Amino acid sequence: MEHINEYLESLKKEVENSSQEVHPHVERLERLGGDEEEMNQMFEMLHHPEVSPEEKYSILQMLDTVSIFSPLLHAKMPEYVNALRGLMEDESPELRHKVFEILSVMKDEVAQERLMGVIRNGDDSLVPFHSAIAMLGLDEKALEQGLVRDIIMNPPNEESLIQALRHFDGDEESLEPLINILLDNNISMEARALVPEIIKDINPQALLETVDIVLNENGPNADIIPFIAREVNELKGGEHHDFAEETKGKILDVIDDVADEAKGFLNDIFSSDDDEE
Repeated sequence: MEHINEYLESLKKEVENSSQEVHPHVERLERLGGDEEEMNQMFEMLHHPEVSPEEKYSILQMLDTVSIFSPLLHAKMPEYVNALRGLMEDESPELRHKVFEILSVMKDEVAQERLMGVIRNGDDSLVPFHSAIAMLGLDEKALEQGLVRDIIMNPPNEESLIQALRHFDGDEESLEPLINILLDNNISMEARALVPEIIKDINPQALLETVDIVLNENGPNADIIPFIAREVNELKGGEHHDFAEETKGKILDVIDDVADEAKGFLNDIFSSDDDEE
């Protein structure tokens, strides 16, 4: 126990110094990357009852950084992963979140199964619902698209909708709900701005048709217009070229009535395309 306390005190000092000086902290990490004894001490400390969650969090940050370059830690990866898994039920939400972040980057199947439980059961006591989506999204094989579609159709909150949209491939079944999201001014622009690209990939014609709806319902200053325009421009030169050009013309016809910031964005989109031609 005494060696743990001594080591913990030295760790505290190094962490405090690292906020003021960069080089000593870098040297500390480099040293840790080749020191098996110190690495084993850190693994032990992650589960020691007298080590605080904040201190454990600092240890995780250090090990996470060292894992980028240390052959030693790579060789000890099974021990590292087991140490991380042992913290998945920790009482500290911040520590749990960090653990799942690290394991998700590793595409750890045990962590992925626990995160899928959050989504299937709607129980976010382990990590927030939107975080579970984002973490699973780091591995495209881990996130079931059917579940993502269900979240988009009935999101528990705005953050979860945004994460679901970021990790959704799109399908015909979701087309109408996606268009409804795009047209709903009560939904945040952060979420709605993600939708035009998904619709374009599902059904380009449907995206082009939304321009008329947006212009008729919201006028030329509709906030979503620049995001639609960007995807419309992507359709030029392909199967939907003529309709894309027609839609581009409709947007340009009202560009004088658009707010200056949006006007500049639209001009940049269409002028860059003209330059390529």
